[in-house]
Amino acid sequence: MQHSLHEHLGSEWILEGPVGRATGPSPHRFLFAGITIEPDAHPDLVADVAGDICDSFAVLSGRELPGREPEDGPVWMLRSPGPVADLGRASTGVRIRTVETDEELDRWEELSFVANGGQRELPGELHPAGSQHDPRLRFLTADIDGAAVGTGLAVLNTESVTVSAVTVLPEWRGRGIGRELTVAVLETAPELPAVLSASELGLGVYKRLGFEELERFRRWSRRKPA
Repeated sequence: MQHSLHEHLGSEWILEGPVGRATGPSPHRFLFAGITIEPDAHPDLVADVAGDICDSFAVLSGRELPGREPEDGPVWMLRSPGPVADLGRASTGVRIRTVETDEELDRWEELSFVANGGQRELPGELHPAGSQHDPRLRFLTADIDGAAVGTGLAVLNTESVTVSAVTVLPEWRGRGIGRELTVAVLETAPELPAVLSASELGLGVYKRLGFEELERFRRWSRRKPA
């Protein structure tokens, strides 16, 4: 996921054995500049990146990453490959559609930010026009009676599908829409294992969809000057 998003924002992303990292500054505040892919990754491989670090297995220390502060992140979850149809669909009256045009992508991005309680700074700041044509990305919108109320994103590679950006406007929560969006993402590649990072609020929903808890990752950010 980081690779594709960095690429669309003009940032080079490389794999160096047990880590992934940007060669320059992270192009967006939501993205990491370095990620550990294996639990024994040496901290020196990411310690100098120009942005936040995702310590995927929460094993690094402040001594190994001087000048950075840790923050516990969501829980990694994994679902084994398997049928999705037997998960059933909630009777929410929701229609899930795939984003196809630049205009639809712009509305998708704005909705995703708002549903997360924030505002984007610029149109296309995280998902620029044309991103919907990347075969690795599948942008989904949940509509009820023609109104867009939620978003989802499938990030595909040869090894897994990542469930990302599942958001629902506050006034529409509690109706199973987030679950429908998650199922729709899983339907993009049921033959692959699925991964996601879950907040405490979403743990129960994802467990009922067959996801199992793994580790909680840790985010390391630069200390702000006193």
